Amino acid sequence: MASEAEVIHLARSNPNAFEEYVLGVRQSGMHIELQDALTDFDDVGVEWPRGHAKTTQFSGRLAWEVGHNPNLLISVVQATDDDAINFTMGVKSIIESEKYAKVFPEIEPDKRKWGNEAFTVKRDAVGVKDPTLSSRPIFGNAGPRTDILVFDDICNLDNSVRQPAKREQVKQAYAETWLPTRKKNARCWRAFTPWHVDDCGALWKRDPSIKMLSRPCVGVEKSPWPEMFGPEELVKRRLQMGHAAYARAYNLIPLSAEEQVFFPASLQIAFYNPNLWRDESQRPGRFAGAKVV
Repeated sequence: MASEAEVIHLARSNPNAFEEYVLGVRQSGMHIELQDALTDFDDVGVEWPRGHAKTTQFSGRLAWEVGHNPNLLISVVQATDDDAINFTMGVKSIIESEKYAKVFPEIEPDKRKWGNEAFTVKRDAVGVKDPTLSSRPIFGNAGPRTDILVFDDICNLDNSVRQPAKREQVKQAYAETWLPTRKKNARCWRAFTPWHVDDCGALWKRDPSIKMLSRPCVGVEKSPWPEMFGPEELVKRRLQMGHAAYARAYNLIPLSAEEQVFFPASLQIAFYNPNLWRDESQRPGRFAGAKVV
């Protein structure tokens, strides 16, 4: 069995060992594959089912990157302000931990710039005023020039399905607001679960320059993270969520209709036989405007 000193030494050089030691997670095959891709490729897309630790893997990796280079400038883009704050606080908590200090003892938070939306570690770069890491919503103002640009679940039910016009706005913000912030040779990481066939995730999947890691669940029989999502758990989730929501979240099958909110099976109980109602005053009104797709 390896000593703690040996584990710490390995965690400093290996991001998978770092995730296991500092974050206390057990790296599965899909997580190891992701960390290898983040090492080998500058542009990476991660299409994984919900709950399969996309954000955890990115948060740990960014903290590890800062440990190796405190002069990095990192921008993280999220769907909402709350998501952005949660991401920043998650990375901060890693850097503040005792185990992180054992792996990277030379990294010190700059307490003057240790906020909820952005933070800075002490560094030797001269004249750099931008934060080490900042997180903003997709429709926010562009951040500073960046060495690592991260898009973490920028598509959601609201901006991809409920408000179809926002799908194009998200793609426009991605291409025109955020991509130009990359420095030369910057890395760009994208994590998403599909919502619609024409959302930003679909755009990424069509881009041959992006190393895409798409790892769907196979029905309810198999998850890419079998240690956490066995068939029994997947069956339970499909029963609770319904087939369409489960297909999006776990089989990675996005919506294909322009507006698909109601499904025939869900609407059956809303239809009635008017002949059953003898008293017109008690007969329910028709469900106006429902579109079966």
